[in-house]
Amino acid sequence: MTRSKLLLAVCSLLAVAACTGGPVAPTGPVDPAATAAEEPPVAEVPDVAGARQYDLPLDRYQMTHEEGLAIASATQTLTAECLRRFGFTPKTFPVPRDPAATDRRYGINVHEEVDRFGYHPPPEQLVEKPDYRPSEAEHRVALGQDVDHHNGQDVPEGGCMGEARRKLYGDDGVPSGQDPASAAALDAESGARYRQDSRVLEVYRKWSGCMEESGYDYADPWAANNDRRWTESDSTTTTEIAVAKADLACRDEHRVVSVSLAVEAAYQTRMVEQNSVRLDAERDRNQTAVRRAVELVGR
Repeated sequence: MTRSKLLLAVCSLLAVAACTGGPVAPTGPVDPAATAAEEPPVAEVPDVAGARQYDLPLDRYQMTHEEGLAIASATQTLTAECLRRFGFTPKTFPVPRDPAATDRRYGINVHEEVDRFGYHPPPEQLVEKPDYRPSEAEHRVALGQDVDHHNGQDVPEGGCMGEARRKLYGDDGVPSGQDPASAAALDAESGARYRQDSRVLEVYRKWSGCMEESGYDYADPWAANNDRRWTESDSTTTTEIAVAKADLACRDEHRVVSVSLAVEAAYQTRMVEQNSVRLDAERDRNQTAVRRAVELVGR
């Protein structure tokens, strides 16, 4: 699953409240002074205006959409089997299979979507959340939180989800995305670094000036994207669409998405060069886990 949302998918399918997966990859701001001294060269800036998906160097080390679905389905099945041993009746849900959702890694980029929905994704690209919440006891056993025994049985380390991970990933049961040098963690780091890169900040500055000419005051594209007037509403307004259309016009004029992709790709290329051995091992480990997933669920 490219830039995998695997854990989120599993938690959604199992309806595990407040599900967490341990350490989170760094996504905070990077020191601009330190970043400027380390900026990698960019050979060319491809035109990706209007693109719905992007190709980045780290993608080949992460799971494909179909591989991520296999892991999500297997984790759900194995976790549910474990919970039944403890007397629960967990609900499971079909794994969503639509891979066509637009990648919003760099914000809005598709005029047809913006003209109808502003900053909101098209309704057909949303995954419906299961209308079910487990009991507190089931939640604790699923995650192994604050419980060692239930119904006279020892709760496995990390709960039933920990047991499921061990069956898929081996004895330690920790998905490779939790390794700080994993593809997922490096992917998150590159996402933070490109946003502080001087070349991206320059097109952000030009974008901001363009928006000001249209009567909007935003420091950068993310300020418009994250405006609370639309992030806190499920419906799209005419104001939101107007702002989003002006935003996308300014993005196109100053090649914001294209420059962002080119700069982040340069960071990721360097990361791959510096971590190739570990990344190759991670890819092999993920492929082994996928094979186990297919075998376990298909039994």
